[in-house]
Amino acid sequence: GVSVCSHGESHALMTRLTESELEVDLQASMKTIEDKLAHLAGPRVVAYPANAFDAGVAGMAARVGYVLGFGGRRGLNRVPSPHPMNLQRLPVLKYGRGLFRAQLRPTICWLSGFVLQLRERLRA
Repeated sequence: GVSVCSHGESHALMTRLTESELEVDLQASMKTIEDKLAHLAGPRVVAYPANAFDAGVAGMAARVGYVLGFGGRRGLNRVPSPHPMNLQRLPVLKYGRGLFRAQLRPTICWLSGFVLQLRERLRA
């Protein structure tokens, strides 16, 4: 199945919004999805635009009614997650179907995470 989730009403970097702007943006996005899709709207989930979020953004998302939030880390999540407002995600559009499926295999997921960490260390 498919679920439509929030990415913010204005697609602004949420860490740059004031508290009141953030609240309005998150609520407006949620309302738009629920009004337009009604019964097709899935759980209240937000994926932070450009992965721009912090504890304040995650806290506000939870306060206005979101139950899950996807941050910028790449990988698979344990269920139940100790951090439901900061879940990892897998990029879909960057890869073909075969590579996306491979990412779902735990060994590949671990290996790709290791390679990304190693690459970051080498850049530093």
